[in-house]
Amino acid sequence: MSSIRNTKNRIKSVQTTAKVTKAMKSIAAMRLRRYTQKTLQLEKYFHQLYNSLASALSSLPTDSLPSVIKGNPEGKILLVLIAPSRGFCGGLHRTAVGDCVKQLHAQGIDIANADQIELVLVNRPAKRAISRTGGQVLASFDGPYKDIDTYTALPISELVRSLWLSGKYKSLMISYAKSNAAFRSTINLEQILPLQAKDIESNTPANIDGSISNLVQEILPLLLQAEIHYSLLSTQAAEEGARMVAMNQATDNAKELEKKLNLVYFRQRQAKITQEIAEIVGGSL
Repeated sequence: MSSIRNTKNRIKSVQTTAKVTKAMKSIAAMRLRRYTQKTLQLEKYFHQLYNSLASALSSLPTDSLPSVIKGNPEGKILLVLIAPSRGFCGGLHRTAVGDCVKQLHAQGIDIANADQIELVLVNRPAKRAISRTGGQVLASFDGPYKDIDTYTALPISELVRSLWLSGKYKSLMISYAKSNAAFRSTINLEQILPLQAKDIESNTPANIDGSISNLVQEILPLLLQAEIHYSLLSTQAAEEGARMVAMNQATDNAKELEKKLNLVYFRQRQAKITQEIAEIVGGSL
């Protein structure tokens, strides 16, 4: 009797798990739509800022660009590494750091080499992964960031701007997750500064009041804040997409396990009934 009772309790437990994972899938889908809409809106704003800066700089020869845009050719790389903020999203935590390390390695950069690269980490999973991989961490920001807005990105962007203006770095890069239509996440490793030569082009003449330097000083903080804000939203959308897929798989697995346990339960109950009938028949003889 105890084995039948245990099996029945396991079935109830699996049913409860399936309900929870199904609810988590629905919540993840709702959040995914919300973050995706915000990402698309912010992307337009970011491109406007970026095009304004590129248009202004297109009037200058490359060797005359402000130092704040060119960076220090002899310096290091400054990388902002953004990872998912919470669990239950498959292997996205490992992928966020692992794929970034692979892409850097393909460019001849060792993330553990403090002479080559320094890191600003966002969310605890990035900090845990880098502690195993190795790397020079300048600062880390702990999430989770559920309600991402302009003020969420401000402390990160202000720190990154102050580090960049120190003149120690030759390039500023950012790594973040991005979800596609099939809810599969990719890790994007992009260079923010200095602007690529192909970006400093414009088909329209730049109409600039005041000096280029003043314009850059005005636009650069907004550009960095918009880029980090966009990357946070994109990573959060990728996290919710991965969580939705993981919870859908977990629900399917729970339902499959429930079917197997029900089969075991029916067999155990039938065996118990057969045993009781056999005992009754044996006693009457």
